[in-house]
Amino acid sequence: MSTLTEAVAKADAEPESNADPEAGDDSPQRKTTTTLTGINLEALRRDAVHIDWSVVIDADRIDVKVQEFQRLIFQLYDAHAPIKKIRLRHAPAPWITQDIRDAMLKRDSAKRRYNKCSSDINLGRYKYWRNFCSRLCRDARRRHIHNSIVGSSPAKTWSFLRSLGIGKTSNSFSGSVDLNALNVHFSSVPVTLDASVKARTLGHLNDQPRPLCSSFQLTTVAEEDVKKHILAITSTAVGNDDISSRMISLLLPQLLPILCHIFNYSLVNSCFPSAWKRANIIPLPKVSNPTSFSNFRPISLLPYLSKVLEHIVHNQLSSYLTSNSLLSPFQSGFRSGHSTVTALLKVTDDIRLAMEDKSLTILTLLDFSSAFNSVDFDVLLAILRSLNVSPLALAWFESYLRGRSQRIHSDDVSSDWCDLGAGVPQGGVLNILFDVSEIIVYKATGIVFTIIDVNCFNEAGVMDL
Repeated sequence: MSTLTEAVAKADAEPESNADPEAGDDSPQRKTTTTLTGINLEALRRDAVHIDWSVVIDADRIDVKVQEFQRLIFQLYDAHAPIKKIRLRHAPAPWITQDIRDAMLKRDSAKRRYNKCSSDINLGRYKYWRNFCSRLCRDARRRHIHNSIVGSSPAKTWSFLRSLGIGKTSNSFSGSVDLNALNVHFSSVPVTLDASVKARTLGHLNDQPRPLCSSFQLTTVAEEDVKKHILAITSTAVGNDDISSRMISLLLPQLLPILCHIFNYSLVNSCFPSAWKRANIIPLPKVSNPTSFSNFRPISLLPYLSKVLEHIVHNQLSSYLTSNSLLSPFQSGFRSGHSTVTALLKVTDDIRLAMEDKSLTILTLLDFSSAFNSVDFDVLLAILRSLNVSPLALAWFESYLRGRSQRIHSDDVSSDWCDLGAGVPQGGVLNILFDVSEIIVYKATGIVFTIIDVNCFNEAGVMDL
């Protein structure tokens, strides 16, 4: 069966109700949510101006500041955008035209008339309009599928076919998995360093000569800088604190002073808020039909404001590493102007040069399993210390790394919380810390690496192999 024929056959096999956007559902799904659509922005911003932030400013602990900030924000939004239940509707079929809608109205009218008076004439009229609508929908579906496939690029064609359920579908999480057991698997350290190996590693790092540059210091930021970092976060994912990026952006001018105060307090006092260390985990299957926990990849959904603070520190640390040439020239991951493309260009260019010199190239490709989850905190902090990071900045990074916990959250069902003893959040902004750990481990001539993939290669003459 051809692809076009299969698509048409699959569309024709769908029940008529799927093509009817007006058809009701006997048991409609409802969702509890806070909608910001149609909110009175003028009234919201007016009330935000009059919020008394003194309870946040006067607090002597970062956790209390964040807790009070969240309380005041939710108190404001509960008054202007209260939680309510909404009915979930299916998107209308793209082939439904106005003529089809008009015919559906006549069909529904004929059905109501027949229900009131069950005469043969009314039954005949209803069957006529029912069959007429079915024929219109079937023909419109076929035209839509034909027009969407013929003349389109292969990528657009397969994207359209996958939307119809044809071909390889995207992996989805199955709710039948034991969430608590899966979370324990994600929270467990995949590889634990041998105590003697760890001691030798830490000793080696402590013996490393410090860079001949001033030490790295975390510096406070101005309100305009905070605004730039907020606008730089494009993710709309919501963490366990339920504060979305839109809730902040709608009140950005009013919230900038207090957010700047919280961020600067964290930077000056070397403390990361505990509430921002808790992550919701989305388990993404690596294969179509996962059969074991290792077939899932954990993606951390962190609180939005935690990512803003991470972005501030990331910008300062990245600037320090780049300006002092502390990053390996072969590092391509998490670097501005670099990507897997630059890594591939380096490898292919060196192979071509070796071919011109009539040399052979031996290439070894390494893929580290569970790399993000295996980062040892003590080793990472020792690496930062060897890069001349100041004690106060080290204390902030230690506060950021330690005391983290996570839970799996899927379809309004959550697992128990599990503490983390190693690793950096896969989905956080400060993943440059993973690159920092690579500086010492992989810094050698002829090694190109991105995030968790390393390419080791060397060229030599035939007689030298």
